[in-house]
Amino acid sequence: MRDKSFIRGRSTIPFSCLPHLLESHAKRIPNAPAILAPGRVPLTYSRLYQHIETTGHGLRAMGIGRHDRIVVMLPNGPEMAVAILATAASAVCAP
Repeated sequence: MRDKSFIRGRSTIPFSCLPHLLESHAKRIPNAPAILAPGRVPLTYSRLYQHIETTGHGLRAMGIGRHDRIVVMLPNGPEMAVAILATAASAVCAP
């Protein structure tokens, strides 16, 4: 079966990477909930993108780049989801 996401030399996939997707959502719908957890205040796309930017700056400051591998070990929960997304936006993330 032919991949329909690539037609006539143009990709129909709107985002080439995770950071671009989340940045677009943060700009388009900043106050929409991005991560929900029982008994917790929803994390908006705006706040999620702030976490991603902060994590990315921190990783780069430590010399970690997009091809480096990082393991995330946290208990299940919204913090783990944020950590995985933030790390995966800047490096190879192994949850």
